[in-house]
Parts: sequence; C-alpha cells; structure tokens
Amino acid sequence: MHALKDIFALASVDDEEIALREAGEAIYKVLLENTTIELSPQSSYVRRLQHQLAEQHSVQSRSSGLEPNRRVLYYRGPAAVATSYGGVSA
Repeated sequence: MHALKDIFALASVDDEEIALREAGEAIYKVLLENTTIELSPQSSYVRRLQHQLAEQHSVQSRSSGLEPNRRVLYYRGPAAVATSYGGVSA
C-alpha cells in the first residue's frame, strides 16, 4: 500500500484515523437502524477512543475477543437516546 501511496502521491492516513472513521460510521448506522455493529480489531488505545466516541453519542459499547483480535461492538441500549449525528473529527 505504501508503494501506491508513493506513486500516486496520496495523503497519508494513519490506522487510528481509519479506525475512528469506521467507529463514526458505525455509530451513525446504530442510531439510524437500531442495529449492532462489530468494528475491526484494534489496539487497546484505539478501542478506548472508540468507547469514548460511543459514550459521546449515547451508544452502548463493549469489547470482545482475545488479543490481537479484540474489537469493539456498538449497539443501542435501553438508555440510548436518539441524537443527531454531527460527524467525527479525527
């Protein structure tokens, strides 16, 4: 992937930013469709950020699985309140 980035002079996007974008899109879908979304495996640091993002948007979250495939699961809980989604700033 780095070779293509260099050839086409693409902007660098780090793994943390990609994971937070995935989380933001999942939160939007959970709020819109009242579904459960399982995110990609992440480091403990990124999972913590994903849990914080869920809390900010009144979405329930929990981690599941074993390292190195531990991941965050988003879902609507009984205390979740429908809120408008304002996007994710990375």
